[in-house]
Amino acid sequence: MTIDETLLMAYADGELPPAQRAEVEALVARDPEAAAMLALFEASKLDYAGAFAAQAVPPVPESLTRNIEALVAAHREQGAPAAQAIEETNVRSLDAERQRRRGMPVWLAAACMAGAFGAGLVIRGGLPGSAVGPAPTTVAGGASTPTAPITVASNTFAPWVKAAMDYQQLYTRDSVAYMPDVDARHLTQFVDDAREKDKLDIDVPDLSKAGLELKSVARLRFRGKALVQLVYLPKDGPPISLCVLAEPKDDQAVTANRVDAMHVVTWRQAKLGYVLLGNTEGLDLESIGKQIAAKDYPKLSI
Repeated sequence: MTIDETLLMAYADGELPPAQRAEVEALVARDPEAAAMLALFEASKLDYAGAFAAQAVPPVPESLTRNIEALVAAHREQGAPAAQAIEETNVRSLDAERQRRRGMPVWLAAACMAGAFGAGLVIRGGLPGSAVGPAPTTVAGGASTPTAPITVASNTFAPWVKAAMDYQQLYTRDSVAYMPDVDARHLTQFVDDAREKDKLDIDVPDLSKAGLELKSVARLRFRGKALVQLVYLPKDGPPISLCVLAEPKDDQAVTANRVDAMHVVTWRQAKLGYVLLGNTEGLDLESIGKQIAAKDYPKLSI
């Protein structure tokens, strides 16, 4: 069945009346995916005001605050969805989930905007790995010496990669750790559905020798295109995600970039686009990405 993330988010925020709370609790009791998603929303209720209370930030102009409040109000009015029946499916929209995330408090959005313009954080560039020249037909394995990731702006990436990056920010170590384990039946069904229904010829790599444990698999959609997501948890630190989407273009070598604290490794192989990403300092994601591309890791068997 379709899971209404907005309803789960409202439950986590304590905004539902008793009748709807009972419905959500019944859903969570019988649906592990809904339970995992609720745990994620519960874990994402961060004390933004407390975190920034001790920071020395310039005062936000009142005019800027008023303008942002007006924009938020207008956006909410335009985005209020009409109730409609939708076909039952186990595929969620990545674009929709990205749009449904909790709104940032107005004062914080204004402070971030003012700080970004004040620091001159405007960077231009093309799609990573899109330099002029013949595209490689093979992707190098993990033997080469990894290079330091290049820091780029998030709008440098293809839209689906940017959406995956935004979605990744929802995950914390605690929320992923609470997810139910992926069993053999679930994993087999996921791979079969990805291949037959989504037309994505994927394998789920066993990354245990890199210190990563598979915690979640999901079939998503981005602007009508199938996208699969594999979430791994390292021994320490935040989770790592591997996302795959059909890209009928030439192969592209593994490229490592960085956006703020997030490491983003992209490549294209056999008409599939890949992105491996996470906020991590303890793992060499570029090397792991190259080994995935070279199929140095075995298929996961549970």
